[in-house]
Amino acid sequence: MDDEIDLKAYLEVIIKHWRMIVLIGAVAALIGLYQGITQPRLYRATATVMQTDSGGGGLGSALSIFGAFGGGGAGSAGEGKLIPILKSRTLANEVAKSFDINIINPKLASIAKLSEAEKMQALAGSLNGAMEAKMGTSGLLEITATWRDPKIAAEIANKYVEGLGRFLNLHALNINYQLIDSYRFVIRYIY
Repeated sequence: MDDEIDLKAYLEVIIKHWRMIVLIGAVAALIGLYQGITQPRLYRATATVMQTDSGGGGLGSALSIFGAFGGGGAGSAGEGKLIPILKSRTLANEVAKSFDINIINPKLASIAKLSEAEKMQALAGSLNGAMEAKMGTSGLLEITATWRDPKIAAEIANKYVEGLGRFLNLHALNINYQLIDSYRFVIRYIY
């Protein structure tokens, strides 16, 4: 049969090209090392919120006409009502106003050609991109912020929870929730 493997021939090829094999391995290792050193470290902070019973009416009735907000019984109550608010540009703008732009994003603050309003809009976009809201497996709402500084990541997550409460009160929305976990320091190094 001609399908037999000749290990001696493979070994001869490896010995003949060992320099090329070592060179490719070394270059790959150096590229990996460079990527590991130059990538910014990112930290993740998660605040956990539990939605409590809000009774009848309120936001559930008001949002039932808007399918985009999960009204009409689609999905869980928290997923249908709180997540769209947390992902809204309006809430991101409010959270951005609570930060000092020089501390949270000095590069953005130093761009002279942008007005202060444009800088705040850009900061709100950064914060909105850094925040993720999802229902956890236990039915709790998890508000997660990812940032280059662990303290700022924790602050962003906490500010979103505070902003959510202000938004709900300001708009007289009848949703009750309770903060389960908040963070004030390093949460998790993810990269």
